[in-house]
Amino acid sequence: MLSYLSPMYFFVNKENQQLAKRIETGLVRAIKNGQFDDLFRKANNIDFLTAQLNLNKRRVIKLKNAVMSDKTKAIQGESKFWLFR
Repeated sequence: MLSYLSPMYFFVNKENQQLAKRIETGLVRAIKNGQFDDLFRKANNIDFLTAQLNLNKRRVIKLKNAVMSDKTKAIQGESKFWLFR
């Protein structure tokens, strides 16, 4: 199985830094208290798909994502921001 980091982003008008900060603060809080993972896993059927694909029995080849921003590269070691790490 091939695997690579593939982030999702929220974009807001660059004039609205207050909104960007509120979104970031809310997401970080939800990640820290586990609510984000719970919602993400349920909304995307992650546990069902993981079981169906037998991910724990597959050989994983990790690829580098060459198009990530420097800011994203800086947090790629923080597992709380990634589904499978």
